[in-house]
Amino acid sequence: MKIIQPAFLLNGCRGAHGSAKASCRSVAAQGSCATVLTVAGHGSAERKTGLAACVSRCMYRGVRGVADAPAGVRGQSPCGTTPALALLFVVALAFTTRAAERPVYPCHLLPSAPTIDGKLDDDAWKSVPEATGFFIYAGNGKYAVEKQTAFKVGWMQDSIFLALRAEETAPDKLVSTAKDGCDLWTEDSIEFFLFPTGAPKYMQFIVNSKGGRWNGVGLNEKPMDMLAWEAKATVGPDAWCMELRLPFSVLGGTPKDGVSWPMNVARNILTGPSSERLTCWPPLSKGFHELENFGTVVFKGAAGGDVAQEERETNRAYAARMVDRTRQFQAAAADYAEVIAEGLKRPDMQKEAGELKAVWDVIATFAAQPAPDYRELAKAFRTFGTIKERSSDFKARVLMELLLAD
Repeated sequence: MKIIQPAFLLNGCRGAHGSAKASCRSVAAQGSCATVLTVAGHGSAERKTGLAACVSRCMYRGVRGVADAPAGVRGQSPCGTTPALALLFVVALAFTTRAAERPVYPCHLLPSAPTIDGKLDDDAWKSVPEATGFFIYAGNGKYAVEKQTAFKVGWMQDSIFLALRAEETAPDKLVSTAKDGCDLWTEDSIEFFLFPTGAPKYMQFIVNSKGGRWNGVGLNEKPMDMLAWEAKATVGPDAWCMELRLPFSVLGGTPKDGVSWPMNVARNILTGPSSERLTCWPPLSKGFHELENFGTVVFKGAAGGDVAQEERETNRAYAARMVDRTRQFQAAAADYAEVIAEGLKRPDMQKEAGELKAVWDVIATFAAQPAPDYRELAKAFRTFGTIKERSSDFKARVLMELLLAD
C-alpha cells in the first residue's frame, strides 16, 4: 500500500492545527483505486475538522495557504462540496494530470530602459520575444481559451523588466483597488515569482489592474513592507496591461549571461469564465508557489538574431497543441457535412446551418496550413470550443425532421 503525502496539502496547514497531520492513501477496493483522507494525531475532533477545512482553503487558493481564500468561500471548496470531498477530487486530479513541458523564456539585454507606464509601446520591447500560452491552473494540461495572457521580459545591468498583456472581454468588471499592500491575489492581478541564484528563498510580486502592488518572500512568510520597485497598469477595451521594474538589489541577486532562474507568471481572473479563474505560464496543479514546477528564465545578451523565430520557438509547445486540436476538430467535420448541407436547403434551418458551416470552414482553413499563426489560431479557437456539440444537436434535429417526413 503506497502512502502519498502531497506537500501542498500540508504547507498551509502546518502549525495551524497543533499536531494533527493529514495524509492520503490509495487502497485497492473492489478492483478499483479509492483515495482515503486520514486525519491522525493528537487533538479534538474539532481540531481535525479544522484541518480539513484548512486543506480546502489551501486548495481553493492554491496560491498562498490558509487565510487567503476570499471570505465568501473560506471553509468550503469552490464547487460547494465538503472539504474532504474536495480533497479527494484534487488528489485524484493529481493522478490524471498530463505531463506538460515546463516553459523556458530567453531574457535578453534591452537596448534601453522602457518607461514604466503600463502602455507597452517602448521600442525596447520590440527586441525581445513574447511568450504566451497560459495554462488553466490544475486544468489537466489545458490551455486557457477565453482569456490568454502574453508577456515579455528583459534585463539591464541593474534591473529586470516585465511587460504583460492580459486579454479581457469585460474590462468594466475588473476587480481591483489602487492601494499597495492589500490582498491583491483576491483581485484581477498578475503574480510574478523569481528565485535568484544564491537567494535564500524565491520572491513574489503582485500587480493588479490599477497598478496596486504587493510583495512577499516564499510561502506563508510574515507580511513585509513594500520594497523599492515600480509597476504601472492601464486598461483598454479588450485587455489590461502592466509593466514593472525590479532592481536586482531588491531581488538579492544579479544574473550573468547564461544564468537561469526559476520563474513563474500567473494570473487571477475575477471577470470569468469560472473555468479560467486561475491561469499560469507553467503547468501547475498544486499552487502558484509550486517551485519545483516553475518555468525558467535564461539571461542572455542583446538579441541579435531573428526575434520572430525565437518567439516561435518560445511558444512551440502552445502552437503545436493548438494545431493538433484544430486537426482533431477537422477530422470530425465529415460527420456533420451532410446534415449541414441538408439544413442549408431548409428555410427554417438555413441561418443556423450557415453559421455552423462558417466555423467548420475556418477550421478547415487552419487545418490545411502546415504552420498557421498560433496567435490567429488562438483567437479563432474561441469559436471552435462548442462546435461539435452544436453540430451534434443540429444533426439530431435534421435527422428527426427527415424521419418524420418519411
